[in-house]
Amino acid sequence: NLSSIGSSFFLLLATIEKVRKEDLVLLRKLHILAFISTLIVTSITLTFNDFSLIRTYAGAVILMALYWHYATFRQGILGSGQIAFGLGLSMLSVLVHVLKFSISDYFNFKDLGHVIILISLSFIFMGAMNKTRIATAE
Repeated sequence: NLSSIGSSFFLLLATIEKVRKEDLVLLRKLHILAFISTLIVTSITLTFNDFSLIRTYAGAVILMALYWHYATFRQGILGSGQIAFGLGLSMLSVLVHVLKFSISDYFNFKDLGHVIILISLSFIFMGAMNKTRIATAE
């Protein structure tokens, strides 16, 4: 839905911030590009009342963040593995929705998707806390 555009935007900004924090001019340009692309996606979605573009945009942003955290996990940075796992697990929720995989009438694909998202957010939170502990200890 439309509310996911905001979380996608901030996830994109956080990923850009971590990747290019040393080059301030490029960082500023990437922030502007992220804002403009988010604005364009939102405008097209509202104009045509079709939310498939937001799903594609959100998926692309999650994949970029997943790649970044997996790469930093491979470098041995604590917390990145948990965040990458949580982001990957959140993609499983999309698969459950697409396939409409339900356990019963009382626990359908929407319920299962929300449980998967809750678990994935727990992993992302634990990873972020580990990264925060490392940052404050330095």
